[in-house]
Amino acid sequence: MPRQPLSDDLARLRRENEELRARADEAERRSGLFSAICDALADPVLVTDGGYRILLENRRARSLFHASPGDPDERRRMVEVNNFLFTSFLARPRPPMVEARELTLVDPDTGNELLFEAVPAPLPAGAAVPRDATVSLLRDVTELRKTSNQLGHQVRRAQQAEVRARGERDQLNLILAHVGAPVVVTDHRGAVVMMNREAQRIFRPDAIPGGAPDAAAAANADRFFAAVEEFALGEEAAAVTRVDLREPSSRQDLPAELISGRIRDGDGATAAVVSILHDLTHEVENARLAAELARVNAGLEHSIREATAELKDQNRELAWQRQELERAYRHKSEFLASMSHELRTPINALLGYTSLLRERIYGDLTPRQDQALVRIHSSSEHLLELVDDILDLAKIEAGRMPLHLEPLDIASLIGELTDGVEPLARRKGLQLRVDVPEALPVLVTDRFRVKQVVLNLLSNAIKFTHEGTVSVRTRQLEGGVEVQVADTGIGIPPDELASIFDDFRQVDQSSTREYGGTGLGLSIVRKLLGLLGGAIRVESEPGQGSVFTVTLPLRSVEAREGEEAIRRAMQGEAVIVHDGVARPLPPPDSARG
Repeated sequence: MPRQPLSDDLARLRRENEELRARADEAERRSGLFSAICDALADPVLVTDGGYRILLENRRARSLFHASPGDPDERRRMVEVNNFLFTSFLARPRPPMVEARELTLVDPDTGNELLFEAVPAPLPAGAAVPRDATVSLLRDVTELRKTSNQLGHQVRRAQQAEVRARGERDQLNLILAHVGAPVVVTDHRGAVVMMNREAQRIFRPDAIPGGAPDAAAAANADRFFAAVEEFALGEEAAAVTRVDLREPSSRQDLPAELISGRIRDGDGATAAVVSILHDLTHEVENARLAAELARVNAGLEHSIREATAELKDQNRELAWQRQELERAYRHKSEFLASMSHELRTPINALLGYTSLLRERIYGDLTPRQDQALVRIHSSSEHLLELVDDILDLAKIEAGRMPLHLEPLDIASLIGELTDGVEPLARRKGLQLRVDVPEALPVLVTDRFRVKQVVLNLLSNAIKFTHEGTVSVRTRQLEGGVEVQVADTGIGIPPDELASIFDDFRQVDQSSTREYGGTGLGLSIVRKLLGLLGGAIRVESEPGQGSVFTVTLPLRSVEAREGEEAIRRAMQGEAVIVHDGVARPLPPPDSARG
C-alpha cells in the first residue's frame, strides 16, 4: 500500500489540534460560566474532599471561610471558627438520604450569627473528582428564621390578648353578677340587655330561680324604668335621679339614687344605657352621726382654745428664757473678747521663757531638758493658736472684730502663702499647683483677715490630703475676685456639707483625734468672710477630694461704714473700721487684740 505524503499527516494533525483546542476553549468557557453562575449565587457552595478540605467554593463561601493576610485579627478568628464549625458539621454521621440540616456560622465582617440549611451530597468518583468528595449547598435562612420567630411571637401575643379579653369579659360578668348594687343595662329602645342578681331581686324576683312575682317589685320596676326612659330621651351623657322604692322582702322604704350613663355608637347615637342604683338608707344614719360629730367638734374646739391659751403662756415664758440665754451668751462672748490680752499674756510668757532657755541664756541644758523645752514650746504655740481661734470667734459674735482696710494685691498674697506651705506639702509628698493670673484688681480689704482665710483653707487641704495635689486658682469676677482651693483628699460626705461651717465641728468627730484641731477653722472663715462682704461654698465627694471657693468683693466695707474709709484706703492709708467709724491704723508695734 503506498504511503501517504507527510503533508497529509501534518494537515490531519493540525485539524485534530484545532478540534482539541476548540474543545478546550469550550470547556474553559463552560467552566468560567459555571464559576460565574456559582459566584452569582447568594448562598455559599463548597466542594470538599474526604479529609473535609475545601477544594472549590464560590464567592460567598470564600467570604465565610477564607481570610487574607491583611485582614484584621478579629476577622481571621471568625474565619477559623467557621472552618471548625463546618468541618464538625461534615464529620457528623449523615442520614441515608440527602436532607437539609441546620448549620450556625458567624459573619466575619460583622460578628453577627448566621443560620444556614446545609445540604451535603456526595459526588460520583471520576478522573477529576477525588474519592469521597462532597458538594455542600448552604442556604441562608437567618432572616427567614427571624421572620418566623417574629410571626410566632405575634401569633402568641394575639392568642394571649384573646385569652385576656375572654378572661376580662368573664371577670366583668362575674363582677356585675356579684356587685352589691343593682345594675341594669338597657338598649336604645328601653329593652333590658343585662340585669344583675341584685337588680332582679328588687325589680323582677320571678326571674330568680325559686322566686315569684311581687307587687312591690313591680311598682319598683315601674318607677325605675320610667326614670331610665326619661333619661334615654334626653341628651345628657350622665344623670343622677332620686327614686323612692320599697324593699320587696321587708316592705320597708328604700330611698335610692339612680346613676345613669349613656353609651354611644360610632355615629353618636345612644346604643345602651347603664343604670346603677345606690342605696341611700344609710344617709339618715350618716346625718345623725354628722350631728353627733359636730357636737364632739364643738367640745374639742373648746379644749383646743384652752390648750392654745396655755401654749401662749408657755411660749411667753420660753421667749423670756431665750432672751436670758442670748444675754448670757452675749456676755460670755464679750467677756472672752475682753480677756484676749489676759489669756495671751501667760502663753506668750511661756513661749518667751522657753525660747530663752533653749538659747542657753540661763545656762547649759541636757539633751532631755532641751527636748522637753521643745515640746513645751510646740504645745504653747498650739495652745496660742487655739486661744486665738476661740477669741476671734468670740470677737465676731460680740461684734468687736475691727477691719483694717488697706489696698491688697491678691496675687502677691497667694504667692506668699503658697511659698510658706510648700515645705509642708513637700514633706507629705503632695504636689502644690498655683494658677494666679497677673492682671487681678487691687482689693480694698483687711489683708490679715484675707490671709487668715486662705491660709486656713490651704492648711486644711494639706492636712486632709494623703496623696495627690493641692491646687490654688484665682480669677476675676464682676465686682470681685474668686479664690479656689482644691485637693484630692478624703472628701466630705454629702450629708455633712451643711454642717462643716458650724462652731467646734469636724466632718467626723473622731477625726479630731487623727488630724487635730478644734473644728473652729471653717466657722471662723465663714464669719470673717461675712465681715469682709464675701462668701464661701464647697463641693466635695468622699474619697475624691474637696473644692472650697471664696469670693471677695472689690471693697470690703458695708454701706453704713461710709465712703470715707474707702477713699482713705485707696490712697494708701491703712484704715481701721470699727463700729461704723474709720480711724488710722495703730503703729505696727501695737497689739491687734
